[in-house]
Parts: sequence; C-alpha cells; structure tokens
Amino acid sequence: MANSNAENNGFGALSQAVKNHKIANEGVDSMCKAVEEYANSRRLEGKLEGKIEGKLESIKNMLKDGLPLEKALKYTGLDEATYKEHCQRMQ
Repeated sequence: MANSNAENNGFGALSQAVKNHKIANEGVDSMCKAVEEYANSRRLEGKLEGKIEGKLESIKNMLKDGLPLEKALKYTGLDEATYKEHCQRMQ
C-alpha cells in the first residue's frame, strides 16, 4: 500500500526527500503565482500611465493651439486633479 504522507519517518532519507519536494513545490507554485500577479498589476499600471501620458501630450498640443484648459480636459476625458498632479511630477 502506498503512503504519500511526507511526515512518515519510517523511510529515513526517502521521507525527507519527499517532504522537501512537496514543500518546495508548494513554495514554488505560490511564489510563481505571486510574481505573476505582481507582473500583471505592473503591466496594468503601465498601460494606465501610458494612456495618461498620451492625454497629457494631447492637452499640451491643444493649449499650444490656444484651446482653453477646460476644453482640452473635456476632449481628453482627463480630470483637472489628475492633470495638475502629473504636471507637478514633471517639474
């Protein structure tokens, strides 16, 4: 009868090897999942930041052409608080 219990010390080194393998695989799986989730969140943050940068560039061009800030914000869909926050970061 097979015993998959890694805690069975009746098999000495084999039990320890099975235990280490099970623990390591669990650790690897959870670490891989955590890294994947982190990468996905960073990718989404990057996409959002890229969209905002594109809107800021459009606003900059509209202002150069004499369009009032309110209209530029309206056309890009960017709110004034986000616009000001990013302008401050750029300085």
